[in-house]
Amino acid sequence: MIAARASVPNAGEPFPLQLHRQARQTVRAHAQREIRRIAVLVAADIGVLLGFRALLRQVREAEVFGPLAAAIVNRLLPVHDIHLAPTLSAVLLGLFVFGTYRAGDRRRDPYAICAGASLGLGLVWWARVWTDPSGWTFAGFAIASIVLGAALILTRFGLDAVVRRLRPVGANAARTLLIGTPEHARRAMSNPALADTAESIIVGSIDLARRPLAGGGGKLVRLVAAERVDTIVLLGHADEALANYVLEVADAACCRVYRIPDECVSGEYSPSLYWRRGVPMLQLTRPASRGHQLAVKQFIDTSVAAAALLILLPVLAAIALGARLGSRGPILFRQERVGMGGRRFTMYKFRTMVADAEERRKTLREQSVYTDGRLFKIPNDPRVTPIGRFLRRTSLDELPQFWNVLRGDMSLVGPRPPMPCEVELYDEHHYRRFVMKPGITGPWQVNGRNKVTDFEEVVRLEDAYMRNWSLGKDFRIIARTLPVVLRMEGAH
Repeated sequence: MIAARASVPNAGEPFPLQLHRQARQTVRAHAQREIRRIAVLVAADIGVLLGFRALLRQVREAEVFGPLAAAIVNRLLPVHDIHLAPTLSAVLLGLFVFGTYRAGDRRRDPYAICAGASLGLGLVWWARVWTDPSGWTFAGFAIASIVLGAALILTRFGLDAVVRRLRPVGANAARTLLIGTPEHARRAMSNPALADTAESIIVGSIDLARRPLAGGGGKLVRLVAAERVDTIVLLGHADEALANYVLEVADAACCRVYRIPDECVSGEYSPSLYWRRGVPMLQLTRPASRGHQLAVKQFIDTSVAAAALLILLPVLAAIALGARLGSRGPILFRQERVGMGGRRFTMYKFRTMVADAEERRKTLREQSVYTDGRLFKIPNDPRVTPIGRFLRRTSLDELPQFWNVLRGDMSLVGPRPPMPCEVELYDEHHYRRFVMKPGITGPWQVNGRNKVTDFEEVVRLEDAYMRNWSLGKDFRIIARTLPVVLRMEGAH
């Protein structure tokens, strides 16, 4: 800890003049930090927009992905819809409106970034929406918003990774002083909010609760001045007199003041500031209960499912033809599954097995890779047709589940939906799987798929996902799903 470097003044003495001289330097440091952060983010966003437009031009001209993709993209996104100057201005404005250039986590919040990109594109798209309100128009807008939003999100996280690698200790990082007990200070030093030395450097700590303000207050003034502190963090409980004194010192030195509250709740609950009658309150909610993010998740699910069914129509038709010619039976396999809240629904897949596969299931139970009756899958299943084996290995049999997503039965990402006969064997804690909508992909799939044979491990993976759910986690799971599918990991 840092010791005071001069004698302690009396409580009634005015703040040292060096605090007021330092205030100008502190304001300048905060301003430079803001300008540098905003400039880098804006430059990166402009780069993404230019790259998005260049890629769009190449696809339109069939330079990449071929003539079929060019025809679809030209129908979804006519060339006159994406003019450079209006699109740049509108998207940057949308990102600004949703606060993605502010300090803190807001700049990497997937919800805010997607909403800002959608707002920006909507501002330049509104004329076409009014003059041509067709399915192609809305599908084009949804696809453009999702692709642009995903690119911006990946860029923001990429910038963070590059900064941490190139400048692990930031020369422009906030010089931070901790105020609280030694135990609070010890925990705060490992807190993720303060552990990133590219953003903040802890220059010391002081416990003012154990000494009167006449002594401790003077030490605070000396520390702020001597260590050129520009950020103060209050830890744990602080009474009104102490908090007011710290704020007075901070005002004199133009320091920013933050508060890390007591660790009174489990980390699976997320606090958010809520004002009632002018009084700030912390609302504690599980991530899965965040209504605005769930609304965005539903919008993304619906938009992606509609676009996927439209774009993949030729692929779906080819698979349907192969399933019909490959063996006797219907093209689609329908099976009752249990979804969110225990509601049953019909899940669709391309049929990959012989017509009497369900009747033969009981005779094959002992060959399952799972020893637990609540899961069932066997390698080299004799019921699988030749075309079905290919569909399973490539996961193409799952494509009709986009229809389930469009209907609202499923989501793109979530726990896998079990069958009713499996649910009958559940213990009480297994019903956590029904807190959210089931997904086409999820934590089980990207963490080994059928290689994870312990049902309790499956439940643990899905429970951890739901307790700490965020849109960012969904994007990461989707990004990890494609390599798993291409490598055909754990597919039977």
